[in-house]
Amino acid sequence: MAQVDLKEQLTQLEAARNLVLSDAALYPQVLQGILPIIGANARLDLRRWGADFLAETFANTTLPSDRKEQLAGTVLPTLNEYLGNDAQDVGVIKSTVQTASSLYPFVFRHIIHHPNDTAMWDQITAIKHNILQRMDSAPHPVRVCCIKFVQKVVHTQTPGPIADPRRPKRNETSIAIVPRTHSLLSIPNLEAEASGLLDRLLTALQDNAE
Repeated sequence: MAQVDLKEQLTQLEAARNLVLSDAALYPQVLQGILPIIGANARLDLRRWGADFLAETFANTTLPSDRKEQLAGTVLPTLNEYLGNDAQDVGVIKSTVQTASSLYPFVFRHIIHHPNDTAMWDQITAIKHNILQRMDSAPHPVRVCCIKFVQKVVHTQTPGPIADPRRPKRNETSIAIVPRTHSLLSIPNLEAEASGLLDRLLTALQDNAE
């Protein structure tokens, strides 16, 4: 009976996925309904579906960037739980890291404009540390995703060009748009971390080439 219920759940989840793929405006509502079903304590098939869905959602170019920024805080707890789950699954972790890569610049931009949101910054920082700890020893599919995540962090925490100072929302997300007096984001610390991660990234790429 449980197997039938699982099939029904996956069928319903797939129907919800098709719904948002046809109308991106429904993502907030659908995500709220799906997250309790695909949590870290859910059955493996549900977690795999959920991790893949989140990775697809935040890579979806039809979902506007400002909406992704708004939704980021909703899914960070689930990503954190996936990474901290004792029952590790390569597929779940791979998709979770992919989602974190997509989300990092959006969370970073959110924190720039909401310096009091320490909870979200703490969550993405915990996710970042977890991914970095896996980078050298994870199975190859996960390791590749970890390397891409580090690339995204380095890119975000390195000064980028300011296209138009009068229109900050059009500028690329980087520490170039972080106020010097920001209470959470220390520019020297972020630059130092990015520099260290770049060295680590180059080492990882050299190891892969050998």
